[in-house]
Amino acid sequence: MVPFRIDEEALGVSTDEFCAALTFEGMHVNRHYLPCPVFELEVIKKLKTYGSSGYPFTAFPYAPPDVSEFPGFSEFHDRTMTIYWSNHVRTKHSLQIARTFSKVVKSYRRNVQPVPSGQYKPTPQKTAVQILDKSKKQPC
Repeated sequence: MVPFRIDEEALGVSTDEFCAALTFEGMHVNRHYLPCPVFELEVIKKLKTYGSSGYPFTAFPYAPPDVSEFPGFSEFHDRTMTIYWSNHVRTKHSLQIARTFSKVVKSYRRNVQPVPSGQYKPTPQKTAVQILDKSKKQPC
């Protein structure tokens, strides 16, 4: 599994819209890893485990987590998408994923006003396409 996020402000698109666009292009991407945070599942929140015993939570002094104790968690959950990965993924699949990302990002970038000169300072890094293009020479 590969979790990732986008900069909604820079692309001018919400995470939901971006995920829908990737899906429309044929990419298998999940909007969330789980539908809700694990500690909000009924089994943990209401201690509905083995019958009415509440075990294993009753085996020690258990206090359910409070989401406010985890700053940034809600935003992380709300803005993270995932792609599932396996040992069956080959270079050709990785390249197709990179091309799909590039296509969707480019389609949204056209709608974004350029950042005024001197205000944006990109960090030098290779794109997924640049990294994956080098791997074409290597057999899978």
